[in-house]
Amino acid sequence: MPHAPDDPTARRDDEDDAHPARRYETEWYANWFDVDHNALQFRIDCARNMTNEGQELTMFIRVTSDALRARQLFQLLGAELIAFMDAYGPIVAEPPRSELP
Repeated sequence: MPHAPDDPTARRDDEDDAHPARRYETEWYANWFDVDHNALQFRIDCARNMTNEGQELTMFIRVTSDALRARQLFQLLGAELIAFMDAYGPIVAEPPRSELP
């Protein structure tokens, strides 16, 4: 789902990208996550709460992967979080948000 025009997280298409050679079908902002697993796979649910014409909408996407790829994602995300904090400082916790369904 594309960013809303007033979304402060939105990037311009010509902004520097870590992987300019990759073709992205879409870029989607998420502000809620849930992770679950069973013996065969991990499921990562991502959602975005937003308001459209006065209505509260929740958009979901699910990423399903095996344990090896889930571990790779964990390692990649951890390394990027460390690089982010080195560049921009500590990440300040937000107050708890209401739970989504």
